[in-house]
Amino acid sequence: MIDRKPYAGTTRKLVLGIDVGTTYSGISYSILDPGQVPEIKHVTRFPAQDRAGADSKIPSIMYYDQKGVARAFGAEALDEGIIDKAYQEDWTKVEWFKLFLAKSESVHQKLKPLPPGKTATLVFADFLGYLFRCAEKYIRETHHNGDTLWEGVQAGHVHFVLTHPNAWEGIQQSQLRDAAVKAGLISANPDGQARLQFVTEGEASLHFCLQQGLGQSMSQSEKGTLIIDAGGGTIDISVYAPTSIANKIGFEEIATPHCQFNGSVFVTLEAKRALAEKLQKSKFADDLDEIIRRFDSSTKIMFRNPKEPSFIRFGRPKDNEPAYGIRNGQLRLTGDEVASFFKPSVQSIIEAVTSIGFDASNSVSRAFLVGGFAASDHMFNCLKAHFDPLGIQIVRPDAHINKAVSDGAVGYHIDHQVSVRVARSTYGVRLNTYYDDLLPSHQKRLQKVYTNAAGYRMVPDMFAMILRKNTKVSETQEFQTSVCYHLDTLDQSCTTIIRQYNGSNETVEWMDEEEDKFVALCTISMDPATIKRIATLQNHTSKRHWRVDCDILLSFGLTELRAQFVWKDNGVEQRSPAQLIYPDNKPSVVYSKFQ
Repeated sequence: MIDRKPYAGTTRKLVLGIDVGTTYSGISYSILDPGQVPEIKHVTRFPAQDRAGADSKIPSIMYYDQKGVARAFGAEALDEGIIDKAYQEDWTKVEWFKLFLAKSESVHQKLKPLPPGKTATLVFADFLGYLFRCAEKYIRETHHNGDTLWEGVQAGHVHFVLTHPNAWEGIQQSQLRDAAVKAGLISANPDGQARLQFVTEGEASLHFCLQQGLGQSMSQSEKGTLIIDAGGGTIDISVYAPTSIANKIGFEEIATPHCQFNGSVFVTLEAKRALAEKLQKSKFADDLDEIIRRFDSSTKIMFRNPKEPSFIRFGRPKDNEPAYGIRNGQLRLTGDEVASFFKPSVQSIIEAVTSIGFDASNSVSRAFLVGGFAASDHMFNCLKAHFDPLGIQIVRPDAHINKAVSDGAVGYHIDHQVSVRVARSTYGVRLNTYYDDLLPSHQKRLQKVYTNAAGYRMVPDMFAMILRKNTKVSETQEFQTSVCYHLDTLDQSCTTIIRQYNGSNETVEWMDEEEDKFVALCTISMDPATIKRIATLQNHTSKRHWRVDCDILLSFGLTELRAQFVWKDNGVEQRSPAQLIYPDNKPSVVYSKFQ
């Protein structure tokens, strides 16, 4: 277990860790009282949830009526009365909506469309609002003086940690911030924005494992430890090694995290594809949806041995069609058939772990398997059979692995064990550089040369690298790049686009040579008041204009990108928060202790 210190704050604070999963969601929390050692608890009671108090998760399902109003959430959406009402009134069932935030058209094509007028952000907002109401009700009802406790933390003392897959970056975080505002969790002002943090599912799972007492074995070895968070939609794989900073044992990422869209729902999709083909001429072909529902809720979970047949009970005892393996209302499948549904997911983990092993700066000796999909004995056995001979021990923590991520989210806020992270991509900016007719690379681009507001001839499309992929970056490390803006008037904006380079050229210099390998990550924009504050009028050139000289300071080592503008005023460094504008989303300014 982690040796936690008493909370050093001066006022009571509530931390809510929310894991909106593809198939199930969970809420964990901790009430931080000054001088008390924090304890992580779980919301275990939800409306219409069976076995009240015995489950820490809730189905990520919603129903919308024809007017776009959310009418049922979670376990309520599985109630037979709700299902009948939804059918009678033509409501739309929404599930797996988390995957709509993924930047993958191939994934989107496998999903049922959202209701008209609904975006993934709006659906997230509705579901986050529901989860927040569940947390409020649970805390009010289960804690001594719960009403007083809740009212006491409402005045700006509720902090949120939202989890997301390893592959998600600023654009998805920006959408989740927007959803949190719409849901009423936080406000859009700086104080509200500062009460929301993000952590990857891989890093949250690490904190969960540390909370389960696995940290001692990890910290006593110089070898790396894999965290495999196998969830409903994604399988997130990270690798960490112990490190010591200021005589405190912590952990650092030692390879770029992976994210595979091969979670448990894709086993179900593969089963549906295969069984639709198998039963296309069967008289029970129209029962495919019920067959898949029963497979998902029972057969998939219970499957262990590929050498033994599996059965999907879907009909009545008199339902028979021996030619298709259907007897007494159940479909018989060979163990190899069922194993084939799991194969893409298992193989993706093996390939990712192998890739991470090559990239990691330390050798890997063990892997902790967590998440709802980790409960699959078949997957666990397959991974164990593959990695045991390679000297990598596969372990499933002896705890409720379906709440690992929400627990770990709160643990991240309290314990903050990771201080170094690995850059996911190469980042930089497009520069317009002064034309030099002696340089062949400039001569090659002569047709692109233009004259700027100051009258200088400029060459566009140069790439100024800020951070190289796979670089280890500490949380306190800052990266700066100098920029200069020439403005005709002070009403113009000062913006710079941060680019991701996804190619293999480690010395890439020009963007126009590999245009398809560059992606706009976000646009960094200066506040108009700051422009007016630091712009200088230029009269000594051929054209009168305003010039803004400054540096852009970027913090890549956190769980969320932070940016500032930096300049000197009479020799004294000044800083101003920058707006980060992500594609198809609102500008955001992230405020924190680092600014």
